[in-house]
Amino acid sequence: MTSPEFLRGRWGGCDPAWAKPASDLKLTGRTARATENPLELVSATAFNRTMKSRLLNLAVAGAALSLLAGCIVMSVYPFYTAKDLVYDPGLIGRWVRESDTNEFWQFDPAGGKGYVLTTVDSAATNGLEAHLFRLKQYQFLDLLTTNREEFQLPMHLISKVVSSGGNLSLQFLDYGWLAGLLETNPAVLHHMIVGDKAGDTNNGQMVYLTGETRELQRFLLKHAGDTNAFSPGSAVELKPSAAQ
Repeated sequence: MTSPEFLRGRWGGCDPAWAKPASDLKLTGRTARATENPLELVSATAFNRTMKSRLLNLAVAGAALSLLAGCIVMSVYPFYTAKDLVYDPGLIGRWVRESDTNEFWQFDPAGGKGYVLTTVDSAATNGLEAHLFRLKQYQFLDLLTTNREEFQLPMHLISKVVSSGGNLSLQFLDYGWLAGLLETNPAVLHHMIVGDKAGDTNNGQMVYLTGETRELQRFLLKHAGDTNAFSPGSAVELKPSAAQ
């Protein structure tokens, strides 16, 4: 399976030194009952096929996600609950990348406290569900793709949101940092390691978070101030579009 242009050269980031030989599917983290996570019932082959296709559809923000070193952290469960949601009308409208004004992110109201996010660049147009939420003094953005194919698992992405001078900095959870942490201490967070078959574009193993929302939020709060976990240096920097 060939990855789209903006992902080429980045699959290698999914094959870090911490990845050790393993079976096709390995669930790690705190001891869990077989019924605790629905993914425990998914076969390795089906999950691998679904997730590979899923990753390719994570043209989520086109080139925006190409800013992220290595792979993308994805979670089965959302990072927010209804009580955590905040609605900021200032988010509505078109935002452009500071480094590429030909790419834009369009936030529109979706009813309630949600947003419809459309990202457009020279390669693709993508749709996402977006939810802004607050945990103590931190704001985060949970993103979920809406252009899913049949049988694809809905996976959540997470970024910390930092506002400054009317601009937005989206600091996505760093995959390499997280993978290293889980290798050192697998009990930190429920997760799944999926090994790829030989010949696949992604030669290595991928980590997917399977912890439920409460566990994910404890983890976010513990590491929200860590610049290795949420690196300003690899953030997606957005500014309001002059075309609005």
